[in-house]
Amino acid sequence: AGCTSSPPCYTWAIPDKIGNTLKIKVQDANNANVKEVSDNNFEIKGQLVLDQPNATTTYWYVGDTNTILWTPKGTYAGTAYPLVEFHYDPDASAGFSGVDIAAVAPDASKANTAHNVQGSANWVIPNAIGSNVKVRVRVQNAPTTVEAINSTFFKIVGKITAITSPADANPGPAEVWNAGDTTRVIRWDTVGSITKVDIDYATAAGGTCSGGSWTNIVTNYTVGAANEYTWPSIPLSIKTENAYLRVRDNRYPAETCLVMPDPFRIRPKITVSTPTNDQQLVVGTNYANLIQWSYVGTGT
Repeated sequence: AGCTSSPPCYTWAIPDKIGNTLKIKVQDANNANVKEVSDNNFEIKGQLVLDQPNATTTYWYVGDTNTILWTPKGTYAGTAYPLVEFHYDPDASAGFSGVDIAAVAPDASKANTAHNVQGSANWVIPNAIGSNVKVRVRVQNAPTTVEAINSTFFKIVGKITAITSPADANPGPAEVWNAGDTTRVIRWDTVGSITKVDIDYATAAGGTCSGGSWTNIVTNYTVGAANEYTWPSIPLSIKTENAYLRVRDNRYPAETCLVMPDPFRIRPKITVSTPTNDQQLVVGTNYANLIQWSYVGTGT
């Protein structure tokens, strides 16, 4: 808005002179003795723009090192508050507030960069899995709050890094499980606390985290102290040299998922019952029904 002539005024483009003990002096251009300095201090403050995470950030993995990017508007170097600090809220659904707000690590604070110069800070993503995460950058110890918070939520999710049992064909040999087994234990490694998983199997290659011919073993299984699940009974119908497992976080299956890269084996089980242990057989003698066995499995 333009200035009116009464009372006298001046439209001022605020300079890059950040501080909070500033005053205004008005002086007659033709007589230096005619002047006045304002009685009250005022403040010029800058702004912060959080460049990353932003609206395109959908999820970050626990344990990964990601970069927070920000750009200041105004020069904070040389002021009483030259630093910016970084915090995250793992559940900002009700706003960036609450006791769960924590400092970013390892770069909890850094020197602010020059006006319009983008700065960066490293963040090792903590084990704070959730879907309503936000990040804040704030001028540290500023007399008036100067901060920026990303406008949209993103997720912190865990990683499934390996399926360790059964052993697959790389480096081999591939482990053999039998149809009808009731004690086989599926084990996997994770980064982050993945508390509920879905486990599926396939009998041929080609399955992915998002598609393929999978058959469910268990859904929404609550993981205990160890990342493992005992398969109650391997179906009798399975007979394949190319068996695969898929383990997914039940909450975030698209982001946290692992498919075995190489196969293991599921075969029917043949058990030979006779000849019995230490049975003595005579050369040249025919024994009716001597060799007997059982077969567990219906796969063809």
